Amino acid sequence: MGGSGTASTTTAESSSTGAPTMTDPSTTMGADTSTGGETNSETDSETGPDLGCPYTPVEGTPAISFEMVADGFREPVLVVGDPVDVDVLYVLQKGGQVKRLEAGATDAPDENWLELSVSSVSEAGLLGMAFHPDYASNGLIYVLHSDTSSSWRVTEFAVRGGTVDMGSARDVFGTAQPAANHNGGMIQFGPDDMLYVSVGDGGPQDDGCGNGQNGNTHHGSILRIDVAADGEADTATACGAACGCPAVGGFDYTVPADNPFVGDPAIRDEIYAYGFRNPWRFSFDSEDGQLFVADVGQGAWEEVTVVEAGTNHGWGDMEGNHCFNDGGCDDSAMPGQANSDGLIAPVAEYSHGGGGCSITGLGSYRSCEIPDLGGTYFYADLCTSQVWGVRYDGTNAEVTEPLGNVPGGMSPYGGGYNAYGDVFIAAASFVDGSGAVYRIAAGA
Repeated sequence: MGGSGTASTTTAESSSTGAPTMTDPSTTMGADTSTGGETNSETDSETGPDLGCPYTPVEGTPAISFEMVADGFREPVLVVGDPVDVDVLYVLQKGGQVKRLEAGATDAPDENWLELSVSSVSEAGLLGMAFHPDYASNGLIYVLHSDTSSSWRVTEFAVRGGTVDMGSARDVFGTAQPAANHNGGMIQFGPDDMLYVSVGDGGPQDDGCGNGQNGNTHHGSILRIDVAADGEADTATACGAACGCPAVGGFDYTVPADNPFVGDPAIRDEIYAYGFRNPWRFSFDSEDGQLFVADVGQGAWEEVTVVEAGTNHGWGDMEGNHCFNDGGCDDSAMPGQANSDGLIAPVAEYSHGGGGCSITGLGSYRSCEIPDLGGTYFYADLCTSQVWGVRYDGTNAEVTEPLGNVPGGMSPYGGGYNAYGDVFIAAASFVDGSGAVYRIAAGA
């Protein structure tokens, strides 16, 4: 990757205060009228939309900028592109609303495309959304949200004629939370068409519930499930005995037979990888399938890790590549490699020494605008608003110098992606929650 770039927009100042409805960040964190929206390009069931390049490609690795897409949002946490009507974006607001942003619109619409009653205390709220891989034909979407009973759930809805049918709701998966923070909160379909779900350790801090290394709870993990109902009632396992949160039921999904721990009595069948503190945002690379996870640290280190099936990423024995609850841990592993205890080291990390407090994963870049940045995973810090990128080839990790700051004095609450391979930043003000969406673009 080339040298560091500077944003062509205003640099945000660092902040040490928390967002109005979040905890102190230093401790946190279709094809037809019966389905989706109208299509604006021909689609194929295997390859998806036949897209051209909407930008003028830029050679090399220019300075990046943060291009304003739209503002007028309230605590936006995720941006998801429509897989069929590819110029449309959906912006999730923490308070429970999804805004449909039409092509060319620069202001958040007044009306909500979807609205749910959620608990938005601390880090809870409307946190994730994903379109089914066959959305063009079945019109199904999935939303991860905190309910009002100290738990969160992934709910399926059908979109009919461009409108969400609220009566079609079906709870696919969920779990209780021992605290209001460390929910995780990202969902995305992988290249295998399975749904991946990030689940935090449940809080409150210091891995107090002992969930990070507890394979018998869904907490502290990346899960992999088939959203197809198998007709059998499913129950999410209660968290560690130290916290005693209840089991939650009423779900229906299928466990993929090739999940890495199927049949292991010590680890839940749904778990794809574990040992996470608060994997708030993750992203699949749309070309090579690499799964990058930005895991929020405790009080000293933030990390980006590349996740493979069956891996253990160390929390709470380790924070990043540093000993935490296990004072005798092995911190000598190279980026992305296993240490002597079998724990996978992150591919990138940064300390709180420079004012950082909480990592926000933005997304894996595959836009045609800057081809040489292909495969870069972008991430940012909630307090400093600095943005970095990392690429990992399986052996070596290449991390950029800070590429600039999220503009407008805003902090990055979340990221996002679309079918063009763009990466977005969902940002908001700590002061009043006002927010905007930016696109990572070539600088002037």
